[in-house]
Amino acid sequence: MPGSVPPLVNRIDQIASTPEGRKYLADVLMNGVSGPIKANGAAYSAEMPPFRYLKDEEVAAILTWLSQRGNLKPAPTISAADIATARLIGNQPVKLQASGKNWIAHIQSHNLSP
Repeated sequence: MPGSVPPLVNRIDQIASTPEGRKYLADVLMNGVSGPIKANGAAYSAEMPPFRYLKDEEVAAILTWLSQRGNLKPAPTISAADIATARLIGNQPVKLQASGKNWIAHIQSHNLSP
């Protein structure tokens, strides 16, 4: 449904442009996400389940494909190793409000998240 989830085009490439952002994306795809998200000035509140049932290469290909739909050229890529690390580290949904990691400032500076 339009408006029920944040747009991905022109967002994933911005987030993936830093190592912290690529880690965040891998964590989200492996562990799901919950909590409010603000993107392009609009608020969204949706749950996304984990994609652990996909192979690391498949998740990396999806994120890289989405990154290529953005404006950054060359588009950042997400590797299967990024996904494998996220798969091993955690199994908790990403809570967007609770993070104080460095990438949050980068994401906010591009109006991409909370």
